[in-house]
Amino acid sequence: MTVLGESIDHHVKEEQDEMFPKAKKAKLDLDALGAQMLERRQELKATGRTSKAKKLASVA
Repeated sequence: MTVLGESIDHHVKEEQDEMFPKAKKAKLDLDALGAQMLERRQELKATGRTSKAKKLASVA
């Protein structure tokens, strides 16, 4: 659990310190990007192609 927590903390810090500032600097339309991501996720769910993590969780 400790390693998982550390991994999550690292991921969040990387998003806040690197990814989000780059997205702001690129002047991306984050609302449109989020809508595209949601649409793609729904497409994948409809075809049964979901994330590896969800597949693994369903086996456990």
